[in-house]
Amino acid sequence: MLTIEAEAQMKEIARLYKEAAAGLGYFIVDHVGAFTVPGRMAVAAERIREEGRRTSPFYTGTLSLSHQATVEVEQPSDTTEVVTARIFIDPDIVNPILGGHPAVYGVEVNDRKPWWDDLWLFTLDEANNGLLADLELDLKTLMPSAYEAMRFR
Repeated sequence: MLTIEAEAQMKEIARLYKEAAAGLGYFIVDHVGAFTVPGRMAVAAERIREEGRRTSPFYTGTLSLSHQATVEVEQPSDTTEVVTARIFIDPDIVNPILGGHPAVYGVEVNDRKPWWDDLWLFTLDEANNGLLADLELDLKTLMPSAYEAMRFR
């Protein structure tokens, strides 16, 4: 049975998860959905983040709710735009029931059930199904450090 404090903290983690998803949704709308590179990257990042949440091992729910995604747009020159999407386990989240950070203990959990290692396959499916078909995927970064942060451009 959860303590009142732990239950309140779990609700806050769930609220933060939904807030982050809503923020990514606003980014997608601002960048005309899948019709621009930043919009397409955001749509793909949201799908991959949600797949990570959906497939992660579930005990208290903290690990699954710790999945986050960000999209950054840099313009190093007038003719170049670099869009970076990151899917990661939020390092600031603390499991209010068992203690510990999902970003830390998730590595051990991934060793037993490699949901995170399998996310790159989901990313390739997204690419092959056309969402990212004409974008260069930085799989060198994506695959070896699968638990760290996924980065594709």
